[in-house]
Amino acid sequence: MKLPWIPSEQQSLDLLDARRQERARNRAMLALAYDAALRGEELCSLRTENVDPAHRRLRIRAETTKTRRERVVPYFAPTGVLLSGYLTHRATVSRARPLFLSESHRNHGLSR
Repeated sequence: MKLPWIPSEQQSLDLLDARRQERARNRAMLALAYDAALRGEELCSLRTENVDPAHRRLRIRAETTKTRRERVVPYFAPTGVLLSGYLTHRATVSRARPLFLSESHRNHGLSR
């Protein structure tokens, strides 16, 4: 059996340092994925109505999970700050329902 890879302390610090240089969207995505232990599909399928900022919770819809069971997961206060900053910026891009929108020149404002 192969053991899972666990980054060293320096590798973890390097990741956090690299994250500081990313756009608000990418910082919020990384923080939510980490805090709520989300798979890529779960993260990219989040919609604006799945976020409860008052209670710092996310509703993961059943159709995006492996087990096809809905769940509610928390996220930490620092992630809430990142998410709030992203949502402020996001409002200038689109009012679409997907939470994370593309900021590329080709797909500006589309989901993911």
